[in-house]
Amino acid sequence: MNKLLFFIILTGFTSCGRGTQHKTQAQEPNLKDVGVTQFEFKEEIHNFGVLQAGEIAVYDFSLENTGEDYLIINSIDKGCGCLEVKTDKSVYPPGSKGFVEVTFDTSGLFGKQFKMIKLYVNTQEGAKELAVVADVKNNNIIKYKQ
Repeated sequence: MNKLLFFIILTGFTSCGRGTQHKTQAQEPNLKDVGVTQFEFKEEIHNFGVLQAGEIAVYDFSLENTGEDYLIINSIDKGCGCLEVKTDKSVYPPGSKGFVEVTFDTSGLFGKQFKMIKLYVNTQEGAKELAVVADVKNNNIIKYKQ
């Protein structure tokens, strides 16, 4: 009788879970194991044209990871307090697309402006530069003539 009871309990435990599937989540890459990759922007310089001082202009630089490994944006140097730079994500799988959003605040500026943005990435070069250009008109600046 004890053997029969043991067999029934053992069969019950081993049959539990049959027919159920375990879902596995896509694993995030181990960023320490990611090598160098390649990527490209549709354009690397954007000209906003003529802006009035105080205007805020926004542009999205489109990018594509054309390499065979994950693209990682490690950091961004915006070089100027007049720029805000955001990415839609910091890790791009091979073949994926994304963007870098640049917000240019012209408050207090005048004349021709050329502003650089440097992205530090896992490519052979290690960095990629973007630029925004504008001709900022400022009516608050008075030129004195003698």
